[in-house]
Amino acid sequence: MTLSAVAAEAPVKILATIAVQGAFADIEPLLSPRAGVPVKIGFAQTSSIVERLMNGETADLVILTKQAVQPLAAKGRVQSQTDLVSGVIGIAVPDNARPPVLKTTEDFVAFLKATPSIAYTSSGVSGLHMAQLIEQFGLTHVMKPKTTLVNDGFAAPLLRQGKVAAAVQQISELKAGGAKNIVPLPDAIQLRTTFTVAVVNGTTRADAAARVVRVLTSPEASAIYQRSGLSPVFK
Repeated sequence: MTLSAVAAEAPVKILATIAVQGAFADIEPLLSPRAGVPVKIGFAQTSSIVERLMNGETADLVILTKQAVQPLAAKGRVQSQTDLVSGVIGIAVPDNARPPVLKTTEDFVAFLKATPSIAYTSSGVSGLHMAQLIEQFGLTHVMKPKTTLVNDGFAAPLLRQGKVAAAVQQISELKAGGAKNIVPLPDAIQLRTTFTVAVVNGTTRADAAARVVRVLTSPEASAIYQRSGLSPVFK
């Protein structure tokens, strides 16, 4: 197919979690040439995309947490699921700061008590996990006055702007938001999340969507995911 024919074809619409946004900066230029179809991508938090789908928004492909894809599949909203990558949560501090030691749960609690301010998402997987940990360790009253919640998007820009002393999110999201000085949560309280690509039921572009998925699961894409802080899980 010629480039002019590709450009004239209707794009495959992808709604994707921001966890993969950093990787897509390098993957997106591969998609149209390799899949032979134009591609249009919109990024948001998983919860926002699920709400949009349930409210009737259409798409050809979604990339969401596996936990969110499964109930969508049960309701007949998606099909042809492929686990794509997994990610873990990290804490970022300013570039010139000493990286925190976070090998144990005690290290984590001590860091939260010592940090003057912190940002994490209000509804993303990492933010919900963080809120659960804060409650679990009895730190709610300590953390509430020094916490900034991010409704959608990345927490790292607040760190880079000097508005907070630490940011918590998926490591891939922290990197995409510009953070460089990142330490993963201790293994005992870490949360590994799998992200799944699925074809949306009702799409008229199933063949084109399948070609896009093949690019997303190619060796070239695998290398890009790893650089962005994600671990490929597809075979």
